[in-house]
Amino acid sequence: MLDEPDLSFSPSDSAQVDVHPLRGLAKFGPYSKGSFGGFTSRVRIATVGPESAFRRRGELMLSLRNTHRPSDRSEYVPPYPGFEKLYHVELVSAPRDAHIKWPENIYDFAGDGDPQTRLFLAMEAAFRQLELVRNEFDVVLVHFPDSWNPATRSKLFDAHDALKALGARFKIPTQVLNDRAFTFQHKASLAWRLATALYVKAAGTPWKLAPLRGVPADTAYNRLVHCPCLPGHQTNYSDHCIGLVSVVRRILPQYPLQAYCAFVARGLFSLNFSIV
Repeated sequence: MLDEPDLSFSPSDSAQVDVHPLRGLAKFGPYSKGSFGGFTSRVRIATVGPESAFRRRGELMLSLRNTHRPSDRSEYVPPYPGFEKLYHVELVSAPRDAHIKWPENIYDFAGDGDPQTRLFLAMEAAFRQLELVRNEFDVVLVHFPDSWNPATRSKLFDAHDALKALGARFKIPTQVLNDRAFTFQHKASLAWRLATALYVKAAGTPWKLAPLRGVPADTAYNRLVHCPCLPGHQTNYSDHCIGLVSVVRRILPQYPLQAYCAFVARGLFSLNFSIV
């Protein structure tokens, strides 16, 4: 097994490295703090979702500006210092025209067809509307309430995947929310995850893999994967297997989860990914 690699938080200062991504961010700021801050001083958030939760979405974004003390995984989660202090840019709401309020019931959407068809058409219409004000926002927060679960995911339709495909078509980055984000008790953990996701989707770079001894400088890394659920495998900073496991499970659906972790960790399914 390889040691945890250092992460770099500066393109010019080789001393700004840390093995822990969140601790490194809190200590040094993001890797792109110089270039990103020179391009824009704000990350502007547009929103799409049921009108009844419009205020809750706004409150959630406001909470990312505040500090939060960790209440879970104390060995991993440091205090969250607030978005501006962390990423050196403001987090702000986009102008009014970049906020789209959907009806509460999917059957109240315009058009005909089953709930999946209506939802897809509503998402496409939202992107077309947002495209008209594309210069007014950086990332779109899209809320699918839990009450829509029967419509958002079925054997033939996944609203999350459809949304990402539409986002790629319209060149609009999105962050999906469900109701759990409003009630999650561990505020620091939630803030770290959501703030980092928004910064990355706004084209920021929080960190990069620091140079590795013996590895050419022009090496590209497609994905980094931890598999701590293998027997006897301990890692400090991961809660579950990510990345290739989901890919392998789709290819070979007949095996138990632990088998996929073994496949990935032992390099049996690298699929051109670098496993560290």
